[in-house]
Amino acid sequence: MKKTFVFGILTIVFAVVIAALNPDPVQAKMSIPEDAFEYNGHMYYYYKDAVTWEEANDACKKLGGHLVVFSDKDEENAIWEYINKKQAEVWMGLYNTELPDRVYMKMVDYTWKSVTGEKVKYENWSEVQPDGLYHFFTDTFDMYATFGDGESVSEFKDSTTPSWGDRDSEYKTGYVCEWDIYDIVIDYAPKKLKKGKSGTITYTVFDKAGYNKVKKATATFKTSNKKIAKVSKTGKVTAVKKGKCSITLTYKGCTKKVKITVS
Repeated sequence: MKKTFVFGILTIVFAVVIAALNPDPVQAKMSIPEDAFEYNGHMYYYYKDAVTWEEANDACKKLGGHLVVFSDKDEENAIWEYINKKQAEVWMGLYNTELPDRVYMKMVDYTWKSVTGEKVKYENWSEVQPDGLYHFFTDTFDMYATFGDGESVSEFKDSTTPSWGDRDSEYKTGYVCEWDIYDIVIDYAPKKLKKGKSGTITYTVFDKAGYNKVKKATATFKTSNKKIAKVSKTGKVTAVKKGKCSITLTYKGCTKKVKITVS
């Protein structure tokens, strides 16, 4: 009885420690509203609730998604049309919590991070953004990105065109959740090849919502460096010369990279 009690206490303590080390909610099973908007293999839903960035981020995670992150201008315009300007600005999934010093109207190169963990490749800041203006009044250095025609628009921008701005941790506005509904699982990849040799990448595409195999799903292939390794439409990789590169598979907006080493 005493051992069971001690074990129970240790289990509770362990759970508390884990929760403290991982404050973000565990990625939940997808819960996508029936009237969500679909674009290029992704689903989106606009929530008008005025919440902080952290609250919006947690809400999307609990639904099995993440705050919207744009990969290009076409995606951003599509989502802007979807929300139909129901709100002046909306939270998106970019943040910066590592500013080294207080800034006020200084245009410097901020390093923004994405909630997906991917490198931020596309940005659309307004001419005067991000400015960190609120740092002049508060002690916070946390910055969170919005898109729309509120904080993010300047006198130099057409208000019908969305652009980005920065807000602090206490600001409240609506948000858009995004769900990546497909997943590419690599079955086999020739990660190490000798010059002149070849191998074929095989894969399976799954629908994340129910995690069912997508029949007859055909991905496209692209190499990061044709001088090191070429790839055909069917995924056959041919080693050209010594070096390292990557092959990117894409299916309806979902991507997966395979690193290749040629010796």
